[in-house]
Parts: sequence; C-alpha cells; structure tokens
Amino acid sequence: ETSWKVTSPTSGDVLSRSGYEDSTTYTERHCIQSDACTFEISDSYGDGICCSYGEGSYTVWVDDIEKGTGGDFGNTETISLCDASPTSPPTVTPTVSPTVPP
Repeated sequence: ETSWKVTSPTSGDVLSRSGYEDSTTYTERHCIQSDACTFEISDSYGDGICCSYGEGSYTVWVDDIEKGTGGDFGNTETISLCDASPTSPPTVTPTVSPTVPP
C-alpha cells in the first residue's frame, strides 16, 4: 500500500518504487539527477506507515544530508530535496597585469 517517487520539473517522475512488505526494513540507495527536487511518499489506505497499524518510518538523505523523515502522514507527504536557492560558484576578481615589465 506504500509507494514513493522522486520527480524533476524537467523530466517528471525520475524514480519510483512500490510493493513493500509489512514489518520489513528497507534501505535503498539511488543516484538521481541534480534537478530531481521532490520526494513524495504515498499510502493507498490513507493511514501513513506509522502509528495506527504499525511503527513504520522513512528517512530521505541527499549527499549525506538528511532532507526529511516521517511516517504519520495520511495519504501523501512531500519533501524538498533541493536547496531553496541555488548557490553560485565563487568568482575571483582578475588581477591586472603590469603594463611595464619590472
């Protein structure tokens, strides 16, 4: 009854899984494209994976940074995987070469 997907604004669904067994621990590792910014977990019965009928939970990591964790969510829960604002690489101010050799 539980499924999840990772989506990108440019490619749509880039990764998805379903068919998980009850009372089983799963650990998955996946490489995803850099603009795959949304993780969505869904429960077809609308009771999440924790609390009413079990003690399930999930944690999502990107590059060793925890992006979200949960279990008590009803039908769906969404987590942002990308930073709120992209950072630009640092710029180096060029130095002026001397016009006359020393």
